[in-house]
Amino acid sequence: MGFGNYVRQGTGSGSKLLIGDLSEIALSARAYVPASEYRIALLSRPGDRMLVHNRNRAFEAYLTGYLGLSDVTFHQCDTGNLVPVTKQAWATPRHVDVFAPIARQHEGLTLLPLPSEGPPQPDGLFEQRVRTSMATFAGAAPSSLPDTVRTRIGSQDLRIARVLQRLGYYGRCSLDAVLCQNASEPPTIHWIGCNGRWGGVSIALTAARQLT
Repeated sequence: MGFGNYVRQGTGSGSKLLIGDLSEIALSARAYVPASEYRIALLSRPGDRMLVHNRNRAFEAYLTGYLGLSDVTFHQCDTGNLVPVTKQAWATPRHVDVFAPIARQHEGLTLLPLPSEGPPQPDGLFEQRVRTSMATFAGAAPSSLPDTVRTRIGSQDLRIARVLQRLGYYGRCSLDAVLCQNASEPPTIHWIGCNGRWGGVSIALTAARQLT
């Protein structure tokens, strides 16, 4: 990817830069930034930093005072700029001036996984809940599918994840599938989406595990 010596494999012990960019690609409606980008702050540790579109200092005070997320520094992107936060992080001089020295202090950014660190780790199988005639996402729950179907899905999603690992991807990845049922045959699994980011289920799941 052309980063040269600035990129190494494996995970480091330094602070993380959290980006919870959930902005959508606006095709027919006006683009907007959802307030839910702060959800990923629940995954932070002391010394971490978070970059958001618009800071909400009252909510940050709640995170610190009530949830105990101390020593987490929040940074704001250019107000009104709907360019993805990740791009602003490396393309905006004032952000580079802050984050680059931190990366150098901890011997660079850590983006790529070592194959020796093991295979991808499945974190769960969930069924989406939708509402209204537009099938609006309303949450998710652990899958209640038969064991035979769950096993088939688990086998296929692990194969997909291994391909992503060989390509050098590191981090969360949510895979979406639809089951097409035929009364005379086993359900057909159609994979329809691959989201390389933290999502509505993975954030809540990981936060709950940290609390328990």
